[in-house]
Amino acid sequence: MMTTKKNIQTKNLSSQKLRMWKLLRKSSIKQKKLFENL
Repeated sequence: MMTTKKNIQTKNLSSQKLRMWKLLRKSSIKQKKLFENL
């Protein structure tokens, strides 16, 4: 029971990290385009 709970927590954490990473990547691409336009 404990292990499964821990596994679920880590899974959730990794998915959150992935989401954040995707968001960061998107924003960085936007910033790059902005810089290119300057």
